[in-house]
Amino acid sequence: MRLWTVLSLAWLSLLAGCVLPANVVVDLPDDEGNTGQVMVSNASGNTELAKPLAAVGLEQGVPPGQPFITDQVAVKKVFAKVLEATPRQPVWFTINFDPGTMLIAAASNADMARAIDAARSMSYSEITLIEHFDPGMPADPNTALMMARAQGVAGRLVKAGISPTAIDIENYGPIAPVSTLPGAPQLNVPLEIVVR
Repeated sequence: MRLWTVLSLAWLSLLAGCVLPANVVVDLPDDEGNTGQVMVSNASGNTELAKPLAAVGLEQGVPPGQPFITDQVAVKKVFAKVLEATPRQPVWFTINFDPGTMLIAAASNADMARAIDAARSMSYSEITLIEHFDPGMPADPNTALMMARAQGVAGRLVKAGISPTAIDIENYGPIAPVSTLPGAPQLNVPLEIVVR
């Protein structure tokens, strides 16, 4: 089931030639461009919004006004803080390491750079580093290496300008094991970076 974003505003905003009502509801498409149907109602009546950027003004004691189409510029200006706080689709990156070390494998350098770019592109990014567990290895060295790798990746993110408070490290341990690749040496379990 897809979720669509509906925005409402409770103050009057003047925008470059565009005036939005004091109270307005806007139907926004989701990340894939799909728009849901929104029934806007009050004690005096209702109306439906079913097109991208469809909007309707509301006044107390009066049925919802005639729907109209607003534009992205107006939405971004008026709802900037709401849009920044809206949950985003998470982006996943898998970082592999040289076996038994904290060194990011050469093949994962591009993914590390993309993860940094994704984190930088969001005003309020949340980053989760997910450590996994290799069931073929003893717990203590496995946990120590996974933590060292996660801390190393976190350090690279911070060095790239990401706030340390935006980074969370999770260790799934034995509840979500990831085996080493067939034929690969042990201690080569990847780390996942989730940016949202």
